[in-house]
Amino acid sequence: MLRSGIMSDARDENENDAVDSYRSHMESMIQWHEDDDWDRKSEMVMSGVLSAEETKRIDICLGTGGPGYHLIADLDRDGDVSSVSFWYYNWFFSREFPIENNTEEGKAVKSFVEFIIESY
Repeated sequence: MLRSGIMSDARDENENDAVDSYRSHMESMIQWHEDDDWDRKSEMVMSGVLSAEETKRIDICLGTGGPGYHLIADLDRDGDVSSVSFWYYNWFFSREFPIENNTEEGKAVKSFVEFIIESY
């Protein structure tokens, strides 16, 4: 029982940190947006952004109409599959199942996604 309380406290702390981080970043972006000084805006971007990478996302629909099933695959800049998640959609509920790359499922799903990409 004590262990679940500790895990709950850690989750709450992480949730609070996530919310605080979100608010802080949104406040900075609003300030950036409202600033008319382009030099200062450029400086804020260059000092605050660690990287910006173009990626591609593929949405493979496996079924629709309550519930819906999708594989969402992210591709890196070289076009290689970097991650895949199975998504379940049922009206106002959705759930993501991230698929680990180095598992039997992950290897099979990656191969499936690569085949779909090559076929379309």
